[in-house]
Amino acid sequence: MKRLKATLGVMVIVLAACSSDSGNDTTVETAAPNSGGAADGGDTVVEVTSIAYPTDTVATAGTVRWVNTSGAPHTVEFDTVNGAAADTAALDLPVDGEATVTLTEGTWIYHCGIHASMVGTVTVEG
Repeated sequence: MKRLKATLGVMVIVLAACSSDSGNDTTVETAAPNSGGAADGGDTVVEVTSIAYPTDTVATAGTVRWVNTSGAPHTVEFDTVNGAAADTAALDLPVDGEATVTLTEGTWIYHCGIHASMVGTVTVEG
């Protein structure tokens, strides 16, 4: 189902992630494919140029933007934050699209639901 969703391309999705007992709140927004635009001053940008995520990204602000120029659709699905299960919504990352999420402070481990070998970590510093 995720592959179908990513293939069709999500034009604009705004999701509010559920709050968990550990206080891991996120706000999730997926931008339209080819939407372009410059990064906001505080955004950390993760460029996806192949079938691999960067293994470790450090964000000095809580807003992280994935930009997909790899030629294949992806998802960003959070597994854990600070070792506890992450209670967040998945991000669709269509070809030539981008997705932005605001994360709380901590170490977030994520993967692509389409390509199992794609795993990354984002550390959000206060």
